[in-house]
Amino acid sequence: MKAVAKKDKFSDKEIKKHINSLIPETREVLTAPKEERVVFAMTDKFINYSRAKEILDYFELLIKLPRKPRMKGVLLYGESGTGKTMIVRHFFEKFAPKENEDEDADEIPVVLVETPTEPKERMIYDKIADTLGFPYKKSEDILDKERNIEHYVNFMRVKMIIFDEFHNILNGTAIQQRRVLSVIKSLTNRLWIPIVLVGTKDVLVAVETDDEIKRRFDPYQLHPWSEDKDFLRLLRTVEATLPLRLPSYMWKDEELVRWLIKSTDGILSEIIHLIKLGARRAILSGEERVTLKILKEANPFD
Repeated sequence: MKAVAKKDKFSDKEIKKHINSLIPETREVLTAPKEERVVFAMTDKFINYSRAKEILDYFELLIKLPRKPRMKGVLLYGESGTGKTMIVRHFFEKFAPKENEDEDADEIPVVLVETPTEPKERMIYDKIADTLGFPYKKSEDILDKERNIEHYVNFMRVKMIIFDEFHNILNGTAIQQRRVLSVIKSLTNRLWIPIVLVGTKDVLVAVETDDEIKRRFDPYQLHPWSEDKDFLRLLRTVEATLPLRLPSYMWKDEELVRWLIKSTDGILSEIIHLIKLGARRAILSGEERVTLKILKEANPFD
C-alpha cells in the first residue's frame, strides 16, 4: 500500500523520466524481486563524478604522451574514504592486461602495486615483479632487480605504474623512507613512464622531505565534500545507480543534503554507504525512494 500511495504523488511521465535516467544495469533489475534489488543496491559501483573524471582523463593523457626520462607523475592524496583507490582501480580495470598472441608475455598497460606495509627497497622491487608475474630471486642484487623490472616493463609494454597505499612508507624509519623514495626516483629515470603515488594526506610528510620527488610529482588532493553544486551533481549521479522505482530527488532536498554532509563529514565512502542503506530501506519498506526520513531510519544497527 505504501508504494501505491507514494506513486500517486508522481505522474506517469515523471516516473518514466526517472526510469530513463537510470544507468542500463540499474534499469535491468528494476522489476526484479526485492532481495535481488537490495543486493544490487548494496554492491559497490564506480561513480563517475566530475572530480574522478578529471583525474581519469589526466591519467589517460599521461599514458598517451611520448616516453622520456623523468616523466612527470602524480601524487594523488586525501583523507581515507575520499575515493582514491576507487579511481585508480577503475583506471586499472579500464586498461586491463591484454593477451598478446605474438609475444611470450601479455601486454600490461597499467600496473597497480600495493605499497608494502614494511617499506624496504627490495620489497618495492619484489612487489612490482610479483604484480608483473615474472620470476626473480629475493636474494638478487638491487641493480639486478632494477634491470629485470626495466626489461619486463618494456617487454610487457607497461605505460604506467600506480603505487596505492603509498603512505605505508611512513611505517619505516627516516632512512627506510629515503631509500624507498630513491627507488621511485630511480624508476622514473630508468623506465621513462609516468608513476602515480596514491595515499592519505600523511604521505606529504614523506614526499616533502625530498625536493626531487616534489618536482617530479604533481600533487592532486581529493577533499571531503561540501554543500555545493558539485555535491548536488554527485547525488544525481548516485541516484542513477539505485534500483528504485520512484525518483528521490535527493539533490533538491536542502535538509537532506545538509544532513548527509554533517553526518559523514563529507567523506565519500560514508556518503555512498548511507545512501546504499537508504536504498535498501526504501526497497524493503515499499517506499521506493530515498528521503531524509528513510536515511535516518536506514542503519539496521541503530
